[in-house]
Amino acid sequence: MRTIAEIYHPKCRILNIFLVFSLVFIINISFAQKIEPGKYVSVISHDNITRTTVYNGDYREEISFLDSINFSYRYSDDIENDIGYGTYLQRNKSLILEFIDKQIDFDTASFVITDSTLSTNDTISIKLKVTTEEGPLISAFIAYWKGSEKILSMPSNKDGFAYLKIPKKDLGGLLQVSYIGYETVKFYLFSVYNKNINIRMKIPFTLITKGKILTYSIKDFNYDGFYAKGSIFSEWVFFKRVE
Repeated sequence: MRTIAEIYHPKCRILNIFLVFSLVFIINISFAQKIEPGKYVSVISHDNITRTTVYNGDYREEISFLDSINFSYRYSDDIENDIGYGTYLQRNKSLILEFIDKQIDFDTASFVITDSTLSTNDTISIKLKVTTEEGPLISAFIAYWKGSEKILSMPSNKDGFAYLKIPKKDLGGLLQVSYIGYETVKFYLFSVYNKNINIRMKIPFTLITKGKILTYSIKDFNYDGFYAKGSIFSEWVFFKRVE
């Protein structure tokens, strides 16, 4: 058993202080909350008990944590649609997003052929499904051109579908799908195959440049999301986990 003199010896006092600080550090690390991977969207309000959420229709800020290091980001309103990618650092009460040039797992495809069968008739049948992030797109303008001649045109229906029959003699033309506020999708039809095609309409965007940093203060983590202040927000705003 140590004597009083040994306990209060300068070397022992230094060791005791070191042990106390180490214990505090370990406790802080143990109770530090990490943001779980997923997509989080800024909302007007969220009730943690009833889980009632009011989303903002004027602007939208999304942060998707892809893993423990990488993120994707989007801010959109009636004028801007900014998209960015990079790496993030979460401290106990802060979140730092650093943007890079590389696009991480970003799907740039505007259409996908889901089925294709050889046509035995004088025409080929094309079934289009036109969607956006919000779901089926009604009344998208669809036209097929052979040179300067418009062979056919029609809108997508209430479910986002359109059904086209194109004479084989007119193959080699341009199929165009457009809608105000979205990037026009264009591709050529050459083969004599009937096709089912999914069209994904996208809003034009600006890529956030490498080197930009966004810093947030963060608090009150739970399963539904977290509160953040910073970037475009001067007050605490709830970021709701949506997937």
